[in-house]
Amino acid sequence: MDQAPLRVLAVQTTPGISSEVNVLRILLDASMRAPSGPARIEVLLMQGVEGSGAGGRSAADAFVGLSGVQVHEVQMGGLGREGFGVMRRAAKVVDLARMRLARRGLLRAARQFRPDVVYSAQQRWDQRLTTPIAARLGRPRVVHLHYTVGPWLGADAVESLRTADLLIGVSDYICDNAIAGGVAASRTQTLYNAATAEAPLPPSERARVRAQLRTELSMSGDAVVVGMVGRLSASKCQLELLRAMEPILRDSPDVHLVLAGTEYPTGNGLSERLRAAAAAAGVARQLHLLGHRGDVAALLDAFDVFAHPSREDPCPMAVLEAMAHGLPVVAWREGGPAEQVADRETGLLVPPMDVGALTEALMALVRDEPMRTTMGDAARARVETTFRPDVAAARFAELLSGVAARV
Repeated sequence: MDQAPLRVLAVQTTPGISSEVNVLRILLDASMRAPSGPARIEVLLMQGVEGSGAGGRSAADAFVGLSGVQVHEVQMGGLGREGFGVMRRAAKVVDLARMRLARRGLLRAARQFRPDVVYSAQQRWDQRLTTPIAARLGRPRVVHLHYTVGPWLGADAVESLRTADLLIGVSDYICDNAIAGGVAASRTQTLYNAATAEAPLPPSERARVRAQLRTELSMSGDAVVVGMVGRLSASKCQLELLRAMEPILRDSPDVHLVLAGTEYPTGNGLSERLRAAAAAAGVARQLHLLGHRGDVAALLDAFDVFAHPSREDPCPMAVLEAMAHGLPVVAWREGGPAEQVADRETGLLVPPMDVGALTEALMALVRDEPMRTTMGDAARARVETTFRPDVAAARFAELLSGVAARV
């Protein structure tokens, strides 16, 4: 006889597509594809939306159509949105009043669903809703931690982490950080983010994709491209990456640096600083700032090397997606990338903020095509074995079932 599905009340208040949204969708999608066993989950997802327009419903729409997932929309206004500005304080007061009125209905929906476990990410409003609901229902509360612990989460959110029945960290680095922040080690477990390894493109199709990007950016057909995908911010270290690339770009006119992503916070001026630094170094022609792109998969297939010198990154999906597309990755030897990348096998890790070492690692891969191919193939294989969605989904269900059984 099949085991009864695990009933999970999940709360996600951020209206937009975030890393938390992407990770949960991957886990639930893989869980629903499992015909039986520990990965069978039924979910009532209380998903935040900003309003009735399509622009505020993208996160909720990401889960529509997943078997076993019932989406209950929660009107958050601006409460669950990243970067909520001080200029909207009046609107925030209205949103807070609306949320207080909505809480009774959310508790009623939770009672009707009768969950085995209550789950959320670390976001402040996620925990502000799940903590009282779990207490009222007498069910265990699980927090999926995607970031380092600190005041940026909010004092109440940090305290809620410490009282959760289980904290799932996206890497050992994040679990260790949570323990240092006061979470009991006995209540932490690591669950790496997951990605689907992409089958290598047929040679003719890969040649077409590579040529398309090089034509778009006015490169030669045999240009070597070092690429990075991620928001433009100081913590992502795009300026340090450009500094590391400068001697390579000056020596090799057919090597290019391509950065995809928008400034975060908006208007931080990093785009202009990058352009100015490239111009001062005489390599402006070889730096390409693409802004937001909806064709990231095609970009990855057109890159030769993936650079991700991001500081204290928990378990970046960008690194997994690059590896899944068969790219060698160069990153700092810290945080999640130090656990994702097998140094000298699937990429190269260098000491944090050592720009000289970063130059050497990038130069080694730029100049050695066989090394790029060997490491890229190993990166794809590592995703297939270590970061598979079906394995992650089974582990996710195992962790939730275990905590549910203890209460």
